[in-house]
Amino acid sequence: AASEYADAAVTSAFERVDLSHDGKLSRAELQASLSSLGVKLTEAELQIAFDAFDRDLDGCISLSEFSHAIRPHLRTICKETNQLAGTSVDDAVRRAIKQAPLRPMHAMAHALLYEHRTLFVWVMWVALGTAWGKLHQGWDLVSALYSSLSALTTSGLMAPALNKAGNVPPSSSLFLAAYCLFGIPITLMALGRFAGVFVAKMEAQKARLAITRPISLGEYEVAEQLFKPDGKVDFGEYLALELLRIGRVDMGTLRLLKQEFTRLDRSNSGTLSKKELMLDTE
Repeated sequence: AASEYADAAVTSAFERVDLSHDGKLSRAELQASLSSLGVKLTEAELQIAFDAFDRDLDGCISLSEFSHAIRPHLRTICKETNQLAGTSVDDAVRRAIKQAPLRPMHAMAHALLYEHRTLFVWVMWVALGTAWGKLHQGWDLVSALYSSLSALTTSGLMAPALNKAGNVPPSSSLFLAAYCLFGIPITLMALGRFAGVFVAKMEAQKARLAITRPISLGEYEVAEQLFKPDGKVDFGEYLALELLRIGRVDMGTLRLLKQEFTRLDRSNSGTLSKKELMLDTE
């Protein structure tokens, strides 16, 4: 019952903010609602708050997104004050807005720990080697960092301190063996990641330049054999032409795709129904 009452309170608050009654909140509607609650935000702060609610970043806030943003705060406030949900919705909205700036930091942490985890692990590995050199060997920070990087790139290794017998202590030998054994593959993966990001940016830039460049007669004539003989170019044909221009596909692949389309188009209508498209998978 409490959950149903909270749902009703959230829905009522959403409908009150939804001045256009279209089932979604615009940036202007959110701003008007916050102003009525006495919350004054700069344009930058308003954008952060709006993005915190707009989880799918489609430019508007749905009821489910609105509920997702304020329900945790609503539960907390109700427990703290023993108030009913209906009287706490406005406070929940204020608290959600107050904590909105934390979302970009959460997104940054997620990108660092998940999307760029290889680079993160490599940086931590370099830091481990640097800390060992400084704390265990007594080197200065620059020398410790140099030793760490040179060991991982196999370009050399600063000799660790020797014991009285003139040998490398077992603890140092074991650490360096494990450090290089695991660290060199990590370094290679990190370098591959760096190269992949660089190449992807170069390819994207090349594609943008190719798309904005005017289509030449030669390019059109090459792709024309795939077009319908109606003297017009629809979106599918234009897409095929641009993919050819930016080098993402070759003519042989496009011919195979056209042959497959023709095979599936059993009604010869020039379009595929769901039944035709899924026929081979049934």
